[in-house]
Amino acid sequence: SAMPLASNAQSYEGSRVLAGLSTAAGLSLDKMNFIAAQLATLLIGFALRRVRCGSNLLRWVHIGAGAWLLWFCFGLQSVHMMVQASVAYCLMYCLPVSDSCLPAWLSVAWCLAYLSANHVYRLYNDYGGYTMDITGPLMILTQKLSSLALALHDGHLAKRGRLRGSESRWCHRVDELPSVLDYLAYSYYLPTLMAGPHVFYSDFIAHFTAHTDSNEDKQYLNRAVLRALACTGLYSFLVLGLGPMLPYYWVVSDTFAQLSLPRRILYVSGAFFLVRCKYYFAWSLAEAACLAHGFGFSGTDPSTGKPRYDLAKSFFFKDVEFGTSIRAVVAGWNVSTARWLRELVYERSPGRHATLLTFALSALWHGFYPGYYCFFVTFAVFTFTARRVRKLVRPHFQTSQSASLAYDCLTGLCANLAQNYAQGVFFLLEMGYALRFWSAMYFAGHILCAMLLLCLPSQPGGASDLMCFAQKYIVPYSCCLVAWLPTYLAQRYREYFPAAVVEARPDGKKRR
Repeated sequence: SAMPLASNAQSYEGSRVLAGLSTAAGLSLDKMNFIAAQLATLLIGFALRRVRCGSNLLRWVHIGAGAWLLWFCFGLQSVHMMVQASVAYCLMYCLPVSDSCLPAWLSVAWCLAYLSANHVYRLYNDYGGYTMDITGPLMILTQKLSSLALALHDGHLAKRGRLRGSESRWCHRVDELPSVLDYLAYSYYLPTLMAGPHVFYSDFIAHFTAHTDSNEDKQYLNRAVLRALACTGLYSFLVLGLGPMLPYYWVVSDTFAQLSLPRRILYVSGAFFLVRCKYYFAWSLAEAACLAHGFGFSGTDPSTGKPRYDLAKSFFFKDVEFGTSIRAVVAGWNVSTARWLRELVYERSPGRHATLLTFALSALWHGFYPGYYCFFVTFAVFTFTARRVRKLVRPHFQTSQSASLAYDCLTGLCANLAQNYAQGVFFLLEMGYALRFWSAMYFAGHILCAMLLLCLPSQPGGASDLMCFAQKYIVPYSCCLVAWLPTYLAQRYREYFPAAVVEARPDGKKRR
């Protein structure tokens, strides 16, 4: 039978003050410390909103409290945050901002290289484990510092009137290098320190310098905090109550492979949904912390006139679990990271390679487990396939409301199945487990995508890739084969029946 993926709890370097409480709660110590740190962040946020203090003091509170919580959760590993941030700041300070994007990309390269080195150390120290370490906060810090480096470049281009790109790049540009105090406060910003969401520097500094709470704002914020905490409680109940009943690692067992295909699909859907609930729990708790600090306002809802706090969100549950397309699923999952990837890579890459490069950077950012790369390559293929199918098939279902609804239901089901099929290897991490899981599902997702990409044309009314291949290679070579076949048959006939071959001699007589 399959066993849970390995975990090296001895490698955990955080505080052991809550060891007894973690044992009583049935949680590992690293997760208990994480929850305690996030709850402390929540309480600090309420306190800072109630007790007004100067902007500089507020920055020092975030730096000091953030450094202490990192030490509480990760011990000496927390030094890595300061090392990465310090070197990145030196690069931004020493390398002059110019029309060339090379200085900015050198800072990005440093952040990714340092994060990758920590990912490699994690592979060596805790292969296959889920023990929390400093790589989580480093992933968030890498997003912040890399986006700041490119925002400084965009700010330089904007001053010269040469900035081209989306409106979000224009809004997130930074005109000058932040002071050391602002930079450290941004790096150690409490509510986003442990689990995100990613915050662009322009949004962070706007919140610090211009944020004021009216009584109405406080009411909306407090309600939003309560909603986020209620969702956190629901997800914790699902994870702790139902998670042990549907262990996700069972999908690589021999017993799972012996189930009928419908039962396998149902089990995969339930088990991987519960794994996603672990992410929902962490992100909802982080959202509550952001809202407690008064951060997250993204504008007013035009339909209701009420404020929206989307900057504090990391996911949209409805889109991920009930999205009607793969695009909706991708857009609803880890939305702050999606914004970072879009501005960092997608909008700066050649059109035909943008999607693949975006998935490649996302895989590198996550680490070096084979399961990550299997997932992102597979999901990139799913995305290409879904675009082609949508372009060719969807117009035929827009003739009536019922047909459109049927199309949405069908594509929603396919998107959920595709998500579970691809995301399973992301959770399993290891290549052996990935292949065992996909073999139990008959590699159906890959085979179906290959057939659709080959058989469907890339444009409406055009020829499919298979037909183009046939016209380019099969038909010409078939004609050559047909032309050469009589000669070949004649040669073979002479070899096997020499007595039947009559040839003319030079003297005009015939010989056999």
